[in-house]
Amino acid sequence: DDFDALIIPGGKAPAKLKEDPASVEFAKNFFNTGKLVAAICHGPQVLAAAGVLKGVTTTGVNSIQG
Repeated sequence: DDFDALIIPGGKAPAKLKEDPASVEFAKNFFNTGKLVAAICHGPQVLAAAGVLKGVTTTGVNSIQG
């Protein structure tokens, strides 16, 4: 309830965030509330790790295709 949107940046940070269970769970819970979630460049890998992108069309940097 304290946040209105989640923005996951690109760069190297998402590679670390996707390995952190608390960060992945935070992203998953936030996504499941229906609030605005944006992920830039490498950011979608955090949402992929959270398992919320199944069946969702996304864009991101080519190196994180999957």
